[in-house]
Amino acid sequence: MKRDGSIIMLVLIVSAVCMTVSWFALESVIMQNRIVINRYDNVQARMSLENKVAELVVTSDDADNLVKDIIYNNKPEVYKPSTFPIPIEGMEDAKGMIKFSYCDEGRLNYRLNIEGTRNSVVDSITVKGHIYSPLVDHCQDGLVTLQNRSLEYGEELNQLLDNIRSSFNTDAIDSTYFLAINYLENEVKIRAKSSGYRYIDFIRENHISKYSFWNGRIVLFKEYDGFNRDVVRLEKDTSSYSTGYVMGIIYLENGDLILSGDVDFYGIIILQNGALLKEGEEESLIKGKVIVNGFNQPDEGIKIQYDPEYTRLMARFLPGFISPTIDSIR
Repeated sequence: MKRDGSIIMLVLIVSAVCMTVSWFALESVIMQNRIVINRYDNVQARMSLENKVAELVVTSDDADNLVKDIIYNNKPEVYKPSTFPIPIEGMEDAKGMIKFSYCDEGRLNYRLNIEGTRNSVVDSITVKGHIYSPLVDHCQDGLVTLQNRSLEYGEELNQLLDNIRSSFNTDAIDSTYFLAINYLENEVKIRAKSSGYRYIDFIRENHISKYSFWNGRIVLFKEYDGFNRDVVRLEKDTSSYSTGYVMGIIYLENGDLILSGDVDFYGIIILQNGALLKEGEEESLIKGKVIVNGFNQPDEGIKIQYDPEYTRLMARFLPGFISPTIDSIR
């Protein structure tokens, strides 16, 4: 009987040990399974967030590109974050927050944070970058030239300017701007005032075509006609009591821009093969961005001052100028 009792006790002990081991093994399997599932959910959530970031920042479709859409259609409230819901397939309660700010040198950048829940797993992603093409985003007094730049940079800048020329879309320009697009004349005179109507003359030998436009908004875009270089003269109208100015875009593929007298320009100037010249003793101010695709500096008497808002307003009309980058992602 004692022997039978010992056997029974041994069986009970072995059974208890086996059950304990089995329970720990089962618990371990369950925990490992949960870990695998959580890891899978984490990976899937991360992929979903990264895909959404690519859609909101990198996509070439301007309507779906969050950063482009804000820059095109709204003046960003710098330093004030904006929160909004974001639909992400497979995730719940997904939302985003975007914040714009300026670098020390005045370059506009953004910070976009997106977070959401997938199977009770909460994940988030933060991406930072700049707004404009890196080729034209440096802000040395608002002037971009080839001075102290590499051959590779010059080639890339040429490609950007060629794309602007070939893809320029007049339909994208606000109707409040006077359009001077690929006119026949090679000489143009813009007479600026401090307010009211401004005047523009298209000169061809002895013939002058005269126009006026309200509020000084103009987009002048001239491709090279293959025969003669273009000359655009911006001068103060004699009827103006103070400094004359216009705002907008001046693009010359092959020609010079002359600022004559007491006159200012607000916006973006692009001279793909030309010079920025000055006449008269009065200083002229350009607020915005100037791109001279060459090594020559503007004449003395021309002050160039980078202005983020004039740059943003006019960059909307120039293909490839607004090109959000992803500088960091975590």
